[in-house]
Amino acid sequence: MNTTTSFAVIGMTCEHCVSVVTRALTDLPGFVSVDVELVPGGPSPITLISQEPVASADFALLIETLIDQEGYEVTWP
Repeated sequence: MNTTTSFAVIGMTCEHCVSVVTRALTDLPGFVSVDVELVPGGPSPITLISQEPVASADFALLIETLIDQEGYEVTWP
C-alpha cells in the first residue's frame, strides 16, 4: 500500500530549484514518486509517494533537514 506525504517548500523560484529539491528527495529510500509544482514567490506544493508507511516525526525531520541543506524552507499543511 502506498503512502502519500504532502508539504510545501518556500524559496524555489525556477526549474533549477525544482531539480535540486527533486534530486534531494529522490534519494530517500522507498519512495516511488516525487511531484513538485513550482510556485515562484510562494510555497511550492510537493507530494511524495512511498511504498510503505513512514514514521511521521522522524520523516518530517529528515525532509526538513534535506530541504534546509539545499537552502529552502519546508511548510506543512
